[in-house]
Amino acid sequence: MLDKLGYLPFAVSGGILLFHLISPLYEKTSLTLTANLSFGE
Repeated sequence: MLDKLGYLPFAVSGGILLFHLISPLYEKTSLTLTANLSFGE
């Protein structure tokens, strides 16, 4: 579970690193991502 992803903005390099962390796990395990932002934000 990755929590509070929307708490602070990501730099582009941080987003790329997060993608490289999540993409190999996508088909192998369950993932939960949360953020404290509403859908409009």
